[in-house]
Amino acid sequence: MMFRAVIMDMDGTLFDTERISQNAWIRAAVETGCGVSREDLLSFRGRTREANAERFRSMKGTEGFDYYALRKIRDAYFAAYIREHGVPLKKGLFSLLNRLQDHGILIGIATGTARETAEKLWAQSGILPYIRFSVCGKEAGAGKPAPDCYQHAVGKAAAVLRRQDPAAPELTTGECAVLEDAETGVLSASAAGCCPIVIPDLTPPTETMNKLAFAVCGDLDEAAGVILSHAALR
Repeated sequence: MMFRAVIMDMDGTLFDTERISQNAWIRAAVETGCGVSREDLLSFRGRTREANAERFRSMKGTEGFDYYALRKIRDAYFAAYIREHGVPLKKGLFSLLNRLQDHGILIGIATGTARETAEKLWAQSGILPYIRFSVCGKEAGAGKPAPDCYQHAVGKAAAVLRRQDPAAPELTTGECAVLEDAETGVLSASAAGCCPIVIPDLTPPTETMNKLAFAVCGDLDEAAGVILSHAALR
């Protein structure tokens, strides 16, 4: 196994934003009188807003309930937190990015977050210069746990590598490590043929995640070590 590209999930993997998002949802739910528990919210991780809108409707029904109105309030609370405190980074993020870059490993992101929101977070956090390709929201079709976003990300990574060196071998899915914290993302990466590296966030890895994972790591520093131990020497 030789990794040439790393595709990273964003919320809960690179940024410690899942807790902020949950708190913002709870505040929005209290404000609107919509009963949403933290257990409900855990099932929405890693999915697009469209998928979560349908999930909310199936759980809460449609009478007197507007998911997007609720989300607008949640987004305002989330944005206010980021303005005041900045983007909370996961331990070892810049160490990971610098080590991957120094070893010539292509870095990209595949996230269920819409591009407009994601790009703002990349710029605010300082990681934007490291990102060579990205897939956001529903740009690739079906969201996680479907394989679409990671398949699309591999295609984008392959295009970057072809521009760098037209004579180089075509990138394969098995040469792409994926950093994920949620089961939906691990299922997506595995179905796409990539190698999921699990870094648990809000909850321990499930049996399915452990089964599908190339490795389970405690933090991004440990994940960097796993990736570089399976990377070409420069």
